[in-house]
Amino acid sequence: MAGGRRDIYLDGSADDRVNCDVVRYGELLFVSGCGPTDERKAVVGGDDVVMQAEQVLLNLERVLRRAGGSLADVLHVTIYLTHMDEYPLVRPVRMAAFGQ
Repeated sequence: MAGGRRDIYLDGSADDRVNCDVVRYGELLFVSGCGPTDERKAVVGGDDVVMQAEQVLLNLERVLRRAGGSLADVLHVTIYLTHMDEYPLVRPVRMAAFGQ
């Protein structure tokens, strides 16, 4: 496949992978490991799952923009929760980001 693999970092260095891993392969972007951390790599939201979800989606949006994309380009999202009973709290955040 033409284009090959290229890692993308928010601040231009591999040290930024704490926030998200992004790999471009041709025209495709693969993103994983987006956690609820801010620019200083501090966890946002404490035990507040809504604040954490909002931060994760903000981080995702930031890395997508850096790579030339947007949330509108996302094909699939997997959300991992410690407590599944909190999903009804996270669902509106996901819906606001993706309109689903």
